[in-house]
Amino acid sequence: MKNIFSFILCLFIANVCYSQGMADPAPVIGWDSLKSLIKYPEVAQRSGLDGFADVSITIDSVGEINNVQIYSSQQLFDAPIREALYKTKWIPAKYQWKYINGQVSFPIHFILKGILGDHRLIIEVNPFKERKK
Repeated sequence: MKNIFSFILCLFIANVCYSQGMADPAPVIGWDSLKSLIKYPEVAQRSGLDGFADVSITIDSVGEINNVQIYSSQQLFDAPIREALYKTKWIPAKYQWKYINGQVSFPIHFILKGILGDHRLIIEVNPFKERKK
């Protein structure tokens, strides 16, 4: 019963957001493509370092980055993240079908696995975002 109630609540919230014309900032190329632009630092690969970063960006109403905040486990992960973010074009947040300034936050995990140093990046978009009008 609890699962059915949760499902119905999620549908209701999604419907309200859609009917209000709400959307969060997002990369034009999509989140998976953004992930492919972020390069695993060579120094970290050679040293066998895994890491993470919490990223928060503010996008203005025309899709330009106003602010980037990166809190990472190792400072050497900051530059490749920042570089990829600024290379990317952004879709601004929407509210009542108008573009507005918005903020999106997400974690990035840098993980090395395997003997040959195969690496992968995990980008999870945080569902709890702040909007600025």
